[in-house]
Amino acid sequence: MPDPSISDDDLLRATRSFLDRMERQPPPRDIEGEVMRSILAPRRKRRIPIVRLAVSGLMTAAIVVVACVALLAHSGSPSTAGAPGGWRVVSGPSLRGGDLDELQGVACASVNACWAVGSSDRGTQTLIEQYTAGRWSTVSSPAPPPGNEEQPVSLNSVTCVTTSDCWAVGAGPQGTLIEQDTGSGWRVVSSATSFGGGELSGVTCVSASDCWAVGQAPASSGTGNDETLIEQDTGSGWSVVPSPYLFGNPPSELQGVACVSASDCWAVGWYLDGLGGEHTLIEQNTGSGWDVPDPFDSITGGQLLGVTCTRTGDCWAVGWQLGGAGTNPLIEQSTGSGWRVVTSPQHSVSLDGVTCVSASDCWAVGAAGDGTTSQLLIEQDTGSGWTIVSRLIPSGSTGKAEDGDLNGVACASASDCWAVGFSYYASGNMFPTVIKHTDPAAA
Repeated sequence: MPDPSISDDDLLRATRSFLDRMERQPPPRDIEGEVMRSILAPRRKRRIPIVRLAVSGLMTAAIVVVACVALLAHSGSPSTAGAPGGWRVVSGPSLRGGDLDELQGVACASVNACWAVGSSDRGTQTLIEQYTAGRWSTVSSPAPPPGNEEQPVSLNSVTCVTTSDCWAVGAGPQGTLIEQDTGSGWRVVSSATSFGGGELSGVTCVSASDCWAVGQAPASSGTGNDETLIEQDTGSGWSVVPSPYLFGNPPSELQGVACVSASDCWAVGWYLDGLGGEHTLIEQNTGSGWDVPDPFDSITGGQLLGVTCTRTGDCWAVGWQLGGAGTNPLIEQSTGSGWRVVTSPQHSVSLDGVTCVSASDCWAVGAAGDGTTSQLLIEQDTGSGWTIVSRLIPSGSTGKAEDGDLNGVACASASDCWAVGFSYYASGNMFPTVIKHTDPAAA
């Protein structure tokens, strides 16, 4: 029977939110599967343009699916399962009263102090999980200030300076959302977005008095397009800093940010050309403001979703690029003389997150399609090229997951890494998924 707690307004908001997201992103290979995943994860990084769905004849079916999924009940969470390459699925906390939950980002201040953030209950509230004393648990996440009820709520990225100084960013009813934990619980802090709305997708800190957050917000120039947004906190609050102007001021967004030092930071994302085609975007700050190092050195038909650096002149960025009938993973590297595309194992869908323990130990995570499902994907580079370490679909009390995606990855040490995302089951439930890597040989 339909859940009486779900109103017609809930269904209408979910439908409107879904249609809005579809207008902004390129088509993946498995369109039907991506429709489902886009519905289930309000802050997904890959979305399907409405025009492509209309052409494919899936528009009506997609709207019906939105309504049906919103009526499904919550059931058991995934169980622990083994995985190749030293990675295994870890049982997470049992969420009460929420369904369609997802983790977007993860960070570790130490081996025994990690945080994961995302969204819960169909994107109506933020989700924060903590790893301490050998287990994950859900902790209280403060409610964002009220505003637009149709705006999905999520925390998209988290970073820690120390065990008692962590930041998480995302989107709330009023637009950009920033939360901080100084050791006594998370609290909402003021975001500096001066022209309203928007979303923050990435955050990093060089020190306690030098943090950066990136994303997108309605254009201050009044063009009506969303444009890149960069905020900085130097210890006295967050403020908006100028983001490089792109010719024609096209719609654009930054998805990830990483810093080697106060004078060596990178941010990655995407922008649209006049015909709606997507291009990768890379921005740099060398201490005197942000700039686009080479405006013409972009990849056509793609997005960059994550970036990490081990040292000056050694950075990696990951995402996806259109190829063949859908999307393929995209990996770029900067060795100090510009960015270049490097060879990566070819499969459908995308890479969403990347981290490095050292120059010869890097991990990238995302999703890999096999034509019927989207699997949890883990790749590694140990200095001689990227290889697929694991393609995994977890099992739970409702059976084997139909789809999954890993959105973020972080390492406390070479022998202790975590990846987070979600797994979706035929029952209609989507659960946060946590994958752990332990390698005694690297300890």
